[in-house]
Amino acid sequence: MDLFKKMQELNRFSEREQEVIRYLLMNPSENLTIRQLAEQTYTSNATIVRMCQKLGYHGYSQFKVEFIKEMESRKYQIETVDYSQPFRGSESIQDIICSMAAMYKEGTDLLLQKLDGKILTGISKTILEARRLYIYAVGDSMITARAFSNKLLKLDIYPILVYEFNEGNASSYNVTNKDCAMFLSYSLGYSHFKKCFKTLKKKQVPIITITANEGDIITKLSTYKLIVPRKEGDFKIATFYSQFAFGFLCGILYASLYSQNYQYYSGRKEEIDRLGKS
Repeated sequence: MDLFKKMQELNRFSEREQEVIRYLLMNPSENLTIRQLAEQTYTSNATIVRMCQKLGYHGYSQFKVEFIKEMESRKYQIETVDYSQPFRGSESIQDIICSMAAMYKEGTDLLLQKLDGKILTGISKTILEARRLYIYAVGDSMITARAFSNKLLKLDIYPILVYEFNEGNASSYNVTNKDCAMFLSYSLGYSHFKKCFKTLKKKQVPIITITANEGDIITKLSTYKLIVPRKEGDFKIATFYSQFAFGFLCGILYASLYSQNYQYYSGRKEEIDRLGKS
């Protein structure tokens, strides 16, 4: 859940903390010190710190950095759809088409605000230099992992889908620090991930994580991470947004890998196409 949505859950906070939150949400562009904020809201430094801690931050300084980031990411963002339930059943088919299109367009804008070219370059280099790529994904994310693997075959990269045959323990045992691993999961909620991650860390394996769960230990300790803005709730019609986001990021990652040696890969692709026509 993003920071603004957490702040809007007012029942989590005391009356004085709610005063601080209302002020911040109504005056998001003000860059105040903790003392100035306390004066403006007629509260205390201690009240503000408690509010920050309830939101998951150590103190006001850490909260302020994330609050400013959130404001910047929302500056040009106009949300017109519910990412969990983009339609409710009463709309016409044309309305549904427009809602779905809006969700994908806004979802793309959100992802672009989070992307860092240096991180993508680092991930591409890690995959290309690795002996093998192990992908940890389950459920709907496994479908995206298979599609990504299909693209990688064109580059002579043959990923190992760890849970294809439910052999997470064996695969993790076989990984070496000359390989790399990728976790592809919106929530990282699959219990077996932690056990495998622990094995990978012991072996000093480079780890890439694509997720919406920034706070998970896997995300925090990964070598590289691509963060998907958390927009889906617990109940959703389908994983429209999350799997679109994963597919989008994997597509960009494939393009980044391809561009590292464009002429070589283009030559290979022409040969493969020629074989298909013969």
